[in-house]
Amino acid sequence: VHPPPSSSSAAAPSDASQPKRRRKSRWEPVEDTVVEQRELQAKLDAVTRTINTGTFDVDALCRSPSPEPVYDARGKRINTRVDRARDKLEEQRYGLCDRLRELNPGFRPPPGMKPQKYSEKIYLPVKEFPDLNFIGLILGPRGNTHKRLEKDFVCRVAIRGKGSVKDGRHRGPPAPDDNDDLHVVVSAEGQDAKKRIAQCVEKIRILITPMEDEKNDHKQAQLRELAALNGTLIHERPLSDFGTDIPWKKSISGIRCSNCGDGGHPTMDCPRAGQPPAASGAPNSAGNLDQEYMSFMAELGDGAASQPPPPASASAPHDPAARRPLQQQQHPEIAPTPSGLPPPWLNPDGSFAGATPPPWAVSGPPPPQHQQQQYNGPPQLGGPAA
Repeated sequence: VHPPPSSSSAAAPSDASQPKRRRKSRWEPVEDTVVEQRELQAKLDAVTRTINTGTFDVDALCRSPSPEPVYDARGKRINTRVDRARDKLEEQRYGLCDRLRELNPGFRPPPGMKPQKYSEKIYLPVKEFPDLNFIGLILGPRGNTHKRLEKDFVCRVAIRGKGSVKDGRHRGPPAPDDNDDLHVVVSAEGQDAKKRIAQCVEKIRILITPMEDEKNDHKQAQLRELAALNGTLIHERPLSDFGTDIPWKKSISGIRCSNCGDGGHPTMDCPRAGQPPAASGAPNSAGNLDQEYMSFMAELGDGAASQPPPPASASAPHDPAARRPLQQQQHPEIAPTPSGLPPPWLNPDGSFAGATPPPWAVSGPPPPQHQQQQYNGPPQLGGPAA
């Protein structure tokens, strides 16, 4: 009896059928992209080491004439030769990082390196069109247009220059471009920053295109948005829905509440909301007002005022003097009050409330006045003495 075959002998045919992996050799040809990536990485390391240590040749990097000095908010110059040399090395390092990121999407920049910031400036034609509000076209109602620009294109939009800040307000530390003409600065960071800036600049140029307000769709949309925010937006409806009763042709004086009948407020603002509507014949009539006044005086404790005047009967004489109250019959010179109540200086019985009646209510001849000598002017010279 033959022994069973071992597991090693059984697995040998399967291993022989698989091809062997070829070992890599340092002498094999390498792709061009890999070679370029190694060279760029070596240059990047050298530039980073030079920037960190500060050992760079300023004369070799800055041979051009020095520009005008620029100072920060503290009065320190920020464009010296050393600063301009360091900026050139930083620009070179940003270029190396961009190329390495194209070759290797998983590339990471050196630690401590800030992302490069790109910016573009757009001047506003304020001198050519002084009557147009370019700042309002860019900001929009409550800054919504400005917020949408920054959100859609992932960039920062800032208005700078003369006229960008209202008189009496302070934005912060002075900037070098505060004395420049009114302009917009669009800045962004990242790999596709230039593309996003270009798209945002194109959109801003469309928004600030000079045209009449009636033809400017962007301006009309901003006005509608502002009206919606303030709660004064009138929804657009065709004129056929209104017929002859067009809303903007109705006068404000024609507004009348359908609940209480008052013409001082619309139905939605009625203070008597929830109560049954008043009668159509006498809304807020004088009788209702008199009843309210009588009840108010009764609460104050005035018994005389709590009694309403007797209603006029149908058989009453047509003499207007007979219908007047007792106070007006005794004193016809007193003008009647609108509500028919006695004036505050009279008692219910017709007598005056004070201790002594006023002079105009006393009957009889007027009191004698002091006679004064008539003045005929100064005496004439040379004439008889007066």
